Amino acid sequence: MFNIFYQLTYDKSLNADVFFIEESKEWVIGASIALKFSPVFDDEEIVNNHYEQTIQLKNTRSDLPNLVKVSYDNKSKSFSFSEHPEIKGKYEIVGYTKDIIRDRESTLAEPTNISKQEFDFIIETYGHNFHSDSNLQTLSYSRDEISNLEEGIIVENKRVKHSNSLIDNLESKLAFEKDNHEKILSTRCNVISMKEEYRKQCLQFMNEIDYLTDQKEFFLNYETYEQESILNSYEHLINEWRNFTKFIGKKEIYNQK
Repeated sequence: MFNIFYQLTYDKSLNADVFFIEESKEWVIGASIALKFSPVFDDEEIVNNHYEQTIQLKNTRSDLPNLVKVSYDNKSKSFSFSEHPEIKGKYEIVGYTKDIIRDRESTLAEPTNISKQEFDFIIETYGHNFHSDSNLQTLSYSRDEISNLEEGIIVENKRVKHSNSLIDNLESKLAFEKDNHEKILSTRCNVISMKEEYRKQCLQFMNEIDYLTDQKEFFLNYETYEQESILNSYEHLINEWRNFTKFIGKKEIYNQK
């Protein structure tokens, strides 16, 4: 069975006081801009037809709509875009809608696709009716399937989750502590066995390290990004390896030849 590759489009929605468009004889209560993002996903990890995904950035993991903030000022009738540097050039405006209602008293809106020209006309002529908003809300999303995946395209949900510079650095520190531990063990050439009174403490170290390793792996493979939890797990694990190494480095805990 072949995977389905797709890209995601999210709306940025404007709310308005109900107003009447004379030219089209319609009552309108809102409008939206559609932003299509270039990152590619596949459907292998999809559960219950929920296609939304997160992408890996350098130092965090984020869902797409949070990476672009769109604001609207009804006095100047203008939009402002604020984007995360790592999403710059990776999205575009692909559509517009107006939210039509049956009459002034109605609350059931029907989003209707419109051209950029019509959208610009509505904003220019009736833009004072829309609410100023420093961060337009995302209310819906859609996916666009890709029939042919170009060579070299990164599939986002195929990446190792939560791989970034902070974690890479901690992983290097952890590897250093493990390596140091092995070096200390290799110097115990005259050791016959560990003294009975220290074995319980040694086992406690081993159990705690196993627990922390499992915890770290859980957070690294958990889709919801919990940066603080991941970093804390690494720090605890590194400290535990360091303390364990100090413990096994003590000559008095061993029976010697």
